Amino acid sequence: MPTGSNSGKPSCCRWKCAFKFLRQYFHVVFTVPEPIASIAYYNKKAVYDILFRATSRTLLTIAGDPKRLGVELGFFAVLHSWGQNLHFHPHLHCVVPGGGLSPEQDRMRFQGLAPVDS
Repeated sequence: MPTGSNSGKPSCCRWKCAFKFLRQYFHVVFTVPEPIASIAYYNKKAVYDILFRATSRTLLTIAGDPKRLGVELGFFAVLHSWGQNLHFHPHLHCVVPGGGLSPEQDRMRFQGLAPVDS
């Protein structure tokens, strides 16, 4: 989002856009199949690195696709290594905004990254 005084929008408009961006988000979970989880138990660093990289690449690719949203996306992920039943179950909880910065970096675009089945 432009922050300079020559951006063409008053600062109050930029703040409204930023707050709209923060209100629309999705909770997305990435997990691994049981055979990979067994490997991860003994090779945590390697498997967690792959999980974070695959998650990042997937979200950035989907968001950047012009046929979907076509934006530069920011998100954060939290690693959980145990499930509710206290069994080893590595997975990432991601908070993904419902929009992002346009390729020209002059405006925000909002909508979901993919259709949601109800």
